Amino acid sequence: EATGQLGRFKLKQALGIAVPATARFAIVATQSTSSGGDLTEPIYFDAVRVIPAPFEVQAVLAAIQTPISDNTWTNLVWSETRDYGGAFDPATGIWTCPDDGEYEFRCRLEGRVTATNAATFQPLNVRIFDVTNNSEEERSPTASYVETQASNPATGYATVVYIERFTQGAQLKFQGLLGRVTGLSPVRAFTSARLKIKQRPPGS
Repeated sequence: EATGQLGRFKLKQALGIAVPATARFAIVATQSTSSGGDLTEPIYFDAVRVIPAPFEVQAVLAAIQTPISDNTWTNLVWSETRDYGGAFDPATGIWTCPDDGEYEFRCRLEGRVTATNAATFQPLNVRIFDVTNNSEEERSPTASYVETQASNPATGYATVVYIERFTQGAQLKFQGLLGRVTGLSPVRAFTSARLKIKQRPPGS
């Protein structure tokens, strides 16, 4: 009677499961209708439920970005490590909201300035930028770090955490900035970045 097996748990019958087109992956939940009392006996199930996982993106800076223009917002270049739902395009750095809902964004950026002598910079910034329908709107508070202690190289990082509700189709980019720099022949670079976007459960 059993047509499938997972360890010592057997299915009573083959069940056709229609996975929603929007599902990132399926978590199978079951209900037991009878059991034999110990693990040597089959445990039968007659219900299978498909639960879509939340949309989620994780990405890192594709490579050290250099040179960086002075005091200019610069699009970050990403390499994605996870993209449940296909909402992020690392080639353009644009995230397109896949479904109405509340989303949490975390973006950390590290910067470096090297010079022929000790250098400082102020500030290192990271922000979330709305590009929906070619709009140009800053959506998150700007996270900043100021390095006033002269060193070579001068390094620092900034992290922004942002939660907002978006409608399907909204588009965001993630940008960094290295501000005024001191030092002779300075070379600016973004050395590392991490991005995480996750849909929040309703009512969270």
